[in-house]
Parts: sequence; C-alpha cells; structure tokens
Amino acid sequence: MATAVPEQVTYPIGDDVLGGSIYLIGSPSARNIAIISAGYPDDHECFIPFATKFAEQNDAFVGVTCLPGYHDSTEKPWREYKKNGYTFDEMVNAFREAAKIVESRSIYEKTIGVKPRLIGIFHDWGVAPGSMFINRYRQEYPDRKVEMINFDVLGSPHPEMEKELIPKIAPYSLYEIYIAIGYRSIFALMHLSQRHLPEKLAKVLFIPLILTLQIFRLSPTYKIDAKVFESRKTPLDPLRMMYMAYPYVNMFKAIFTGKSQKVFQDFSLPKDLEKTPVLYMYGTEKRIMFHDHRSVQILKSSKGKSNVIGVENSGHWLYTEGQRMEYCLEKVKEFLDTV
Repeated sequence: MATAVPEQVTYPIGDDVLGGSIYLIGSPSARNIAIISAGYPDDHECFIPFATKFAEQNDAFVGVTCLPGYHDSTEKPWREYKKNGYTFDEMVNAFREAAKIVESRSIYEKTIGVKPRLIGIFHDWGVAPGSMFINRYRQEYPDRKVEMINFDVLGSPHPEMEKELIPKIAPYSLYEIYIAIGYRSIFALMHLSQRHLPEKLAKVLFIPLILTLQIFRLSPTYKIDAKVFESRKTPLDPLRMMYMAYPYVNMFKAIFTGKSQKVFQDFSLPKDLEKTPVLYMYGTEKRIMFHDHRSVQILKSSKGKSNVIGVENSGHWLYTEGQRMEYCLEKVKEFLDTV
C-alpha cells in the first residue's frame, strides 16, 4: 500500500522571515499532538517513517518540522533562507509557529473540551531549541500536559537541580570535550566558508575539512551512522550541508562573546520533571555521547516517569529504519502510556 503524502504547510517566524515547513501526519481528532524535529544535517525526510508509525500507535496528530533553512524543495530552496543562518531564539520561534499550526488544526479540544497533550520529540541540534521551546511553553501554559522525548542529545540540568546532585560528577569527560570541540569547529568552518567565500572555493574546501575529521579521528560516530547517512534518498549538496552548519557558528559566537548563559538559558531539563517528564534515548555505538552526564543521573534517579534508555547496536540516528526504529517506538509508547 502506498504511503499517503503528508500535507505540507509553510510558515514564517517574523516579518518576511521564512521559518520553514511542517508536514502534518495523523488525525486532527487525536488526543495527543506532537512536534517532531531532527537536527544537523536533516530535514523532514528521516523522521517521516517514525512519525507515521508514532501517530498510529499513540493516537497523535503530528507535525514534523526541521530547523529553519534545513528544508529544501523546488518551491522554497535552501538558498531563500537567511544567508547567515538563524539565532537560537529564531529556531525556538520557528518551533512555536510550527506548534501553532498543529494546535490550530487539532479539533480534539473542540470535540472533547480538554486540551490535547503536547509531546515534543527532538534529535541532535533539534534538542537545543526543542528543549528551550518546551520549557518556555511550560512557563506560558503551566496547566497543560506536556512531555518531551529526546534522541541522542540531552542538555544540562535545570540550574535549581545542580545543587542536589550527589555524588558530584563532571558534565563531560576530557575526551568528550576534545572530540566535541574538534568536530564542531570543523562544521563551524564549513558554514563560514560557504557564507563568505565564492561557491567554487567553498566546495573545494569541503573535502579537506571532511578529511580533517577522519585523519584526526574527530568524527563522534562510527560506521553504523555512516551507513544511515549514505542511504539518503537524495544526497546532500555540499554547499547546502555547509550552510546547515550555522548552529555551530552561533554556538561558538555565544561562547566567545560571553553570552552562552543568556543564549542557552532554557536549554536544560524542565524545572519540574513530574509536570514535564522526559524520556531520553541514545545510541551506545558512538565515539562519544552527546549528553550531560549530570542530566542522565537526574533522569535515572527521578521519582516520576522520566527515564534514560541506552539502545545497544545503535548510533546517533537510532530512531531511523536503518537502526532500531521499532524498539524506539515501543519504548516511546511505554513512556507515554505510563501515568
């Protein structure tokens, strides 16, 4: 049976600022609504199979979006997005606009008289603005039922949680810091090359930058993830891939200007895990982990339904068909069904 093509809706995040597109999956009458987004360097494609089954299994009306500028189509190619990429606040605003579309199309509240549960599902760079969106949404709607599921990336503890950590542990190991700084610097250079150099020269630089990752063993993932990346239906244009690396530039910019605390102030676990439970799933087959070890400790020891699951024989893209999608769907359903 052929899979129905999801409805696509394009949305702005300000005056004349293109935010992106969202694909709507499932029934508007569902009791749950979900916002799903991947990160670098993915648009909607990699999450569509997961989202389709998720909607069926969890009675959910789902909106699959991606980071601003990551979507590419004949109508809105990536070159039409902001040349310098988007700030983290703009990414958060994009998710909020995407959520508004799903909420406006949902008829659950009109039919039942109760607001649907909001579920945020994020991967990779989608986790930073995704967590910020969920935390700000919770502040705006303190009585809503809100839950979050993160794949392979997890932010810091909420500031009020850090003092309760016993025993004290480091957020990252020295080796993880070395690898993280290394590969993120390479990706930041990619974006800056695409932004400031002639296209032909930027394309020439793409190959040595990728080789640098391999020569110095800076790639955080192994072959299992390389296979997922290579199996894409549409191979990525190198220039597009370089453009999509703008979050790395914005991250370093925040650090070097002393504004990281302000920029990432809501990139943390929710303040109250009983009101906003979190499921964190990560692949174990990687050179380093992409999570704050303090946050993992907090989720594991929390009293509510929050949980941490390390998925064996999986890497960074653990939720895709090429890895352990069915297992992830099973654990996600268990989490959501837990009262």
